[in-house]
Amino acid sequence: MKHLLYIALLITLLSCSKKADLDKVCNVNDPLTELPWLAQIVSNAEADSIYLKITKVILKEKKTRKKLDGFIVSIGDASIYYNCVGEQICVAGGDSGAPCETYKTLKEKTIYQNY
Repeated sequence: MKHLLYIALLITLLSCSKKADLDKVCNVNDPLTELPWLAQIVSNAEADSIYLKITKVILKEKKTRKKLDGFIVSIGDASIYYNCVGEQICVAGGDSGAPCETYKTLKEKTIYQNY
């Protein structure tokens, strides 16, 4: 009986954590309003009529295997990876066409798209 209780508790905890992973990326509920640097990117794109897509992501650094929250901002064929404080951590595509070799995307959800 104890084993069944432990299994039920484990399943409950795992299912809750999987669902919540992308709900609160960077410890904010609404990154487009709560992260000023991200709001500024959106504002600049709208002012300049630039097509933009923002995806909140959970990344894993390939070398250290550490997980981190962040965002991928796609402009044209370039994708810029940002950490939670707005620092660029990787660039993919664009003129070079190279992929981001440093990080693997574990989970993602589009939060803004103007095209």
